[in-house]
Amino acid sequence: MENDARPTKSESKGRHLRCHPYLLVTLAGIPIFYFINKLFLGFYFGRVSQCLVVLVGLLVVGLPHSVAAHDRAAEREFQLGNALARSGELQAAIDAYTEAIRLAPTFTEAYLKRGDAYGEVGDLDRAISDYNEAIGLTHFSRGNAYLGKGDFDQAIADFSEAIRLIPEYAEAYYNRGVACTGKGESDRAIADFTETIRLKPNTFAEADYYLNLAYCQKGDFDRAIAGYSKAIRLNPKYVKGYYGRGNAYAAKHEFNKAIADFTEAIRLNPKLVDAYFDRGNAYEHEGHHEEAIADYTKVIQSSPKYAEAYYRRGVAYRSKSETAKAQADFAQAEKLGHQ
Repeated sequence: MENDARPTKSESKGRHLRCHPYLLVTLAGIPIFYFINKLFLGFYFGRVSQCLVVLVGLLVVGLPHSVAAHDRAAEREFQLGNALARSGELQAAIDAYTEAIRLAPTFTEAYLKRGDAYGEVGDLDRAISDYNEAIGLTHFSRGNAYLGKGDFDQAIADFSEAIRLIPEYAEAYYNRGVACTGKGESDRAIADFTETIRLKPNTFAEADYYLNLAYCQKGDFDRAIAGYSKAIRLNPKYVKGYYGRGNAYAAKHEFNKAIADFTEAIRLNPKLVDAYFDRGNAYEHEGHHEEAIADYTKVIQSSPKYAEAYYRRGVAYRSKSETAKAQADFAQAEKLGHQ
């Protein structure tokens, strides 16, 4: 292997997600997607105090044993490099570490060991570059852990340091944007998601989605709607596009348009619980109590611990003067922690 085969920073980061997959998780059976959207849009139902922000994460890897689970070949090259370095064959060791990094671009220890080898042969600039890569990846991984705990300030600090060391690190911009949305800092989130899209325009569909959510958080609903509409034109089966646009329409009190978008999202993905919940809210605002109750019931069947769904269904029952059913739902909502 030639030393020139060493991947560039942009090439390495281009394959980063293979080792850092993003996970959409649930809390007590309720999709995390709901909580993220309520951070931005819960206020249009006048219940911003009920918005629970949970951003759980990212599968943090980077240590050798973690990489091995994804790519045994990278681990073999790494161990070969170690053996060659111990025997004093430093150039061959560098080649082996380079191959390990090519196979697993987020292999932090491979950067560290190759940096050591470069230092041994006197190539200090490349040694420093590798150490910066390793430090940047470590900050990114620690930032993911802080993000999973909901410690947005510490997450932002680590992602910022990763970006300082690796300026075109699209994943770090994306995750920092997520952390900024968790803090309600819409302008910073917009800047980070915009930069993510600039760096990797065809990789981060989620960045475009959350960019439009950030516009909603800022109150720029028309811009969000325009963004979602553009995405839908490019991909008429884009479920989150319809769902996000529906929430933006609802925030503008254009409930019939919201209902149409939620209905299309449900048609494309009948298991999207959040769309049933938000369509139920839109129906309730339009005075369609039976339809609202049907949607809230669907949510409760899928997520029995969804306190807000019980509360909203109770409101709908009360609007129909079905007092006993309303009181039962309010009691269940309170039991599950609704205030």
